[in-house]
Amino acid sequence: MTNSFSSKKRSRLDQVIDVLAAIESGEYKPTRIMYKTTLSWNPLASILQKLVSAGFVERRVKGNAEHGKPTYYLTAKGKEFLRSYYAWVSKIKESKLIF
Repeated sequence: MTNSFSSKKRSRLDQVIDVLAAIESGEYKPTRIMYKTTLSWNPLASILQKLVSAGFVERRVKGNAEHGKPTYYLTAKGKEFLRSYYAWVSKIKESKLIF
């Protein structure tokens, strides 16, 4: 994950990557994702909704669809995006252009 305990504000991309990485690491419940990514509820809910709409994350609900507890899982598209992102960051670090 990209989050650190510094005062530097994360970009929206960093937040999205943190959410995807949290789900990949086994955090499927919204509250656990929120804690792992250190995001407050409103930004997390917005990111999750956009990731679901884009097909990167699947939302599943146990029980009643309206009042059931949602869980979130990476789709193949989400896994591929995260893998590509990490490969891209690795190449940039190797080239010593930014980091």
